[in-house]
Amino acid sequence: MRALFAMLADFALGHPDGKLYILGGGVEILKPPALPFVVPNISFVAKIEFTPAETGRPRVIEVVPLDSDGRPLGPPARVDVTPQQNPQYP
Repeated sequence: MRALFAMLADFALGHPDGKLYILGGGVEILKPPALPFVVPNISFVAKIEFTPAETGRPRVIEVVPLDSDGRPLGPPARVDVTPQQNPQYP
């Protein structure tokens, strides 16, 4: 398994045809006018590639948001996936 890319964006949509639509991608720094603050919408986008040997078995992908000191900002986001082999590219 390897991550091909990952980023924060204002909005992202994964389309059933495999395309990814991203608006405002590449967010690196949030500059709030005051603390505490709430980000009303933000998307985490990642493309993860699995080897053929890794397909067909359930996996858990976990994303842990951290602050600049490495402390958790909130609970981890977990996604259960079972990667499938692409029949067009065996």
